[in-house]
Order: sequence, then C-alpha cells, then structure tokens
Amino acid sequence: MAAYHRFCDWLALALGIAAGVVFFAQVAMMCASAFIATFPPEGSMGAPWLSEMTIQGLYWLGFMGAALAVRHRAHLGLDALSRLAPPWGRRALGAVTWVVVAAFSVEFARRGYLFLARTARGGEVLPGSGLPQAPFYWCVVISGAASAAFAVDHLLGLLAGETPRPDPDGRADQEAA
Repeated sequence: MAAYHRFCDWLALALGIAAGVVFFAQVAMMCASAFIATFPPEGSMGAPWLSEMTIQGLYWLGFMGAALAVRHRAHLGLDALSRLAPPWGRRALGAVTWVVVAAFSVEFARRGYLFLARTARGGEVLPGSGLPQAPFYWCVVISGAASAAFAVDHLLGLLAGETPRPDPDGRADQEAA
C-alpha cells in the first residue's frame, strides 16, 4: 500500500506541475491577446486562436484542480451526518463516500473518453485555430482517472485504519477521527 501512496503522491505532483505550466501559459496568452487587441498589426484580424487556447486551458485547469481537490480532501462536503455518528459510523460513512467518489470518477473518465473518441471520429476542429478538438478532451479522462486513483488511495488508508494525512494547509482532517 505504501507504493500506491507514493504513486498517488507522484501523480498529484505531476498534476500540480502541469497545472502550473498551463496557468503560466494562460497568463502569457491573455497578455498577448490584450496586446494584440490594443495594438493590432496593420490589416490584422487579431489572433482568435489566443482566445480559443485560453478557454481550452481554463478547462484543463478546472479539471486538474478538481482531481487535486480529491487528493487533498478539499471538495465541499456535507458532514452533518458524520459528525453525529460514532467513530465506527464515521469510518463507515467515509468508506462509502470514497467508494462513490471512485465509481463516479471512473464513469466520468470513461464517458470523457467516449466523447473524445466520438469527437475525433467526427473530425471536429476548433474554429479559430483549425486544431483538432478531440485532444483537448483528454483533461476529462485524466481528471477522472486521477480522481479515481486518489479516492482508492483514501479508501485503502481508511480501511487500513490510518489517520488521514493533513491537508495542504497542515490542518488534520477530522473526517475519519
């Protein structure tokens, strides 16, 4: 199980680095777009592909952030029932929660892949750049698969009796206490 924890740590690090790269690319594209809009080259229609890529990057950031939120237990949740339950009940509710999150994430990744494949078969392209649209849907597949992996990691830890690791801010998660 320790190897799986390390794999999930590596996956979260890779997603975080990728999100940082996408974020800085977003900022550069937005600055370039603002510059081109303010000082358009002679006879230019601007750069519609910049807006298009900025929107696609926003999708990637959102989906990578969602997966990282699962890793760090940072999603919003309703914990009224678990707060009223005895410790064994909180552990059981936590296990059910992680099973549901994992199942939803697997289905999310599967349907994302089906959509990606259908878009690729249809030959759809982005109108501003003419780039194929399908590769941009990999963010759905990657996010779903990573979220499922993180949910399984949390479930395994919970079933092994481990205390949840602290969140990124260093506060202990009280979910399974």
